Amino acid sequence: GSCAGPQSVRETLRQEGVNTLGDLERLSEKDLSGMQCIGRTTLRDLSVQLHARGLVLSRLGRGS
Repeated sequence: GSCAGPQSVRETLRQEGVNTLGDLERLSEKDLSGMQCIGRTTLRDLSVQLHARGLVLSRLGRGS
């Protein structure tokens, strides 16, 4: 599929089992960067959105 727009990012996250901010917070940048449609700009945007809510991406990621 196409990677144009936030809807495709949401769909990618949903397919990866990320449905809540808590799910997202358990992932690392490495986990996210390995996903389709998640590039540097999206990583930055997701980090900013989490930070605005007092949350951060995991340093360890899924494997921990």
